[in-house]
Amino acid sequence: MRLRELTAAERRTIAIGGTIIVSLVAVFRGVPAWMAWRVEARDNAVVLRAEVARATAMHAAFPMMLDSLEARIARLREMRPAPLAAANAQEAGAVLMRLVEEAARAGSIQVTALDVDVDTAGTGSLPRVAVVLDGAGDITGLATMLRELEAGPIAVAVQGLSIAPQNIETPENEIETLMLRLRVEALALGAEVTDDAES
Repeated sequence: MRLRELTAAERRTIAIGGTIIVSLVAVFRGVPAWMAWRVEARDNAVVLRAEVARATAMHAAFPMMLDSLEARIARLREMRPAPLAAANAQEAGAVLMRLVEEAARAGSIQVTALDVDVDTAGTGSLPRVAVVLDGAGDITGLATMLRELEAGPIAVAVQGLSIAPQNIETPENEIETLMLRLRVEALALGAEVTDDAES
């Protein structure tokens, strides 16, 4: 039977049936895809809500965090003596060397050598920096130098001190000159050891 031999009612029935079949196929294929999209959209919405809540909480806590940071900075500045703050170990060594030189000058210590030593075995942001001083002076000058180091703006530790008379035949009415070797150490806050410091 050919299509043109069908009556109008039969052709209408076939068209309606074809439309129903196509619709069913579209529904069976489209519904799972739509359901998957809906689940994904719901999950994305949950993630976005969590991120918005976290951002809102951080924004609300920011003033308190800023006040806390400013308070910590103020307390750090009020510390006497303060840690040796430097960008790198070389800078920390130069700062410590100037501090030792100034203390030696205050005690009228004649400096013959100054060496910087960086602890390359240390890790992290607190490398140990040391300055070794060789010089000559009397006992009063040494005491003055040690007092200047102790009262200075940077926290230091005298880890080694050796004293020897420059002349064992010093007359009794003269102040004895001493040969000094002093090792002064500090922890460098924020400085990191680099290859230049190790070489």
